[in-house]
Formats: sequence, C-alpha cells, structure tokens
Amino acid sequence: LMRPTTVPCLLLLITTALLAFSASGQSTWRRTYGASGSDNGASVISCSDGGFLVAGSTGSFGGGAGDVYLLRLDDGGTLLWSRYFGGPDVDHAVACAEVDGGFVIACTVGDGQHGSYDMRLLRTSDTGDVLWSVDYGDADWDLCRGMVVLSDGFLLHGVAYSEAVPQGAGVAIRVDWEGNLVWSYAQETPFFTEFNGAAVRMDGTIALAGRRTIVEGDDDGLLLLLDTDGAQLWEATWTASADVSFGDVAAGSNGNLVVCGRSRVGSAAQKIMLAGYDGAGGILWDRYIGNDTDAGATAIQRAHGSGFVITGFTTVGSNSDMILTRVAEDGGFI
Repeated sequence: LMRPTTVPCLLLLITTALLAFSASGQSTWRRTYGASGSDNGASVISCSDGGFLVAGSTGSFGGGAGDVYLLRLDDGGTLLWSRYFGGPDVDHAVACAEVDGGFVIACTVGDGQHGSYDMRLLRTSDTGDVLWSVDYGDADWDLCRGMVVLSDGFLLHGVAYSEAVPQGAGVAIRVDWEGNLVWSYAQETPFFTEFNGAAVRMDGTIALAGRRTIVEGDDDGLLLLLDTDGAQLWEATWTASADVSFGDVAAGSNGNLVVCGRSRVGSAAQKIMLAGYDGAGGILWDRYIGNDTDAGATAIQRAHGSGFVITGFTTVGSNSDMILTRVAEDGGFI
C-alpha cells in the first residue's frame, strides 16, 4: 500500500457545501440511499478520480442484524456501486479512507475474531471487493469510534471493556499499511474514558479527544497527546460543574489543537463547544455556539483557506437537525 491520495472528509454535507461555496452554503443536490430497513451513513471521502465513497451500516441488505455498508457515488450523487459485509451480529463502519488502488474501512463488528465486539480494519479494491480484514481486541467489547490515516499506516481509536477495566478504557491502536499491530495505548483509570476523535500534528504526535466520566451523568472533556511510539506526553481535562464532552480534535497552526464537543457550562441548554490548546496542553481560548435549545458538535476539520468546519446537531422543537458551522482560526463564528 502507498500513502493516501485524499484526506477523509467529515460528512457528505461538508463536501457538498464546500464544493458549492459560491452558493452561500446552499446544497446543490441531495440524495437518499437504502431500502426498507435502517440505513446510516457514518463517514464520507472525496475520491481521487471524482465522486465519493460513503461508509456506514445497513439493515436493508445482508443477513445480519446490521452489516457494513459501502456506497460509491459519482459527483452528482448517483450510485455507481454498493457493497455490504458482515455476519449474523451487528456490524457497522465508522470511518473510511482512500489508499492506492482502493479503500480502507474502520468498523465495529459483533462477530469479531477475539470474541464479542471487535474493531475491524477492512481493505478493499477500488470496486469494493474485500482484499483483507484484521480484527483487534480482547474477549470483551472493543468499540471503534474512528480512524486517522498516518504516514505509514492507520490509527484506530475508541473504547474497550475488559475484566481488568470493566468500566471502559479509552484505547488507540496503531497499525501499518497491511493492518499489522505496531502499538496500542489504553487509558486505564478507575473511571470510564473513551476517545471520540484523533488528529496527527506535523511532528507526527497524535492527539486524542474524548470524555471521562467521574460522576454518572457528568462528563469531563479529555485531551491527550501521544508520541510516535504511543507513549503519553501530556493530558488536559476540562472539569466543570456542568457536563462537558469532546467529540473530535483537529491540528491547528503552530502545533496548536482545536477540540469540538458539547457543554452545559453557564447554560441550561447544551451548546456547541470549541476550545483551543497550545502544544503543551495549555488552554488558549474557548467558544460556545447555540441558543436556548440543545446543540453539540461531533466532528471538526480544517477548512479550505483558514479556520475550521464543524458538523453536529441543533434542536428545533423536539427534533434534531444536522448543522454545519464554520469558524475562524481562533474559534470566532463565521
């Protein structure tokens, strides 16, 4: 395998909106995919030869309670091909990336090689045929939350449960281009932790963002940095009297990091939260976006030009809508 030819995008919504920037953020097309069951898209990338790949799960096709679902689309959203993979239990994809000659898919599967739920990395051809797959985990639940493409392989991250850590530990697994394990990291504390997002800085160090639950129903935001060998360099927690959780992290300028997530700090309603950290884990700034209804951010990446784009949700009445937010380098609302 060779280095990736594209950078994974957050949502198809982002890709569409950025391609249509001159249309003031209005979508240029909208499509739905699936059949009579529950079908969900979790990740999308722009492909090097045009169009998109969407990865998620399907309850309409396959023979299990849910299968990994891949959709290859052209630039207009027309379906070129689809594939589904899985066993009798629940299987779903959480992230996808393009590599030379095909794709790699990060999944959580219910029939893993190690027992119960495992993290799985699938390598496919450019037409979606499976070339190989590797499972990671132990006898208990190992749940993948996402994947980052590295210069020499991939990083999977999420949460793992075991007899030693029944409350759940945030985990990161680094593998090479063929899926061979390079190292793994687990944050084993007396409290539940999970890593929802990850980012690679220019120096190769890896940031992990997530949450730690010390009191049930009251999360603290969690950010830490690993060196290239998987050793922890520092940790920063956002501890407040209100619920705070980090959903994702992006590498900013000068080695800084920007996290997004949700917070109830100073507000009865949950808001989108942004925070900037320096390279040593010191807080630089924090921002809150929202009104008197609940909102939250789930993913962030650098925007074209400068600043960041964030996906998430906002509540309108009793319903939740998708939301796309663009901010400046310092988190200022655009």
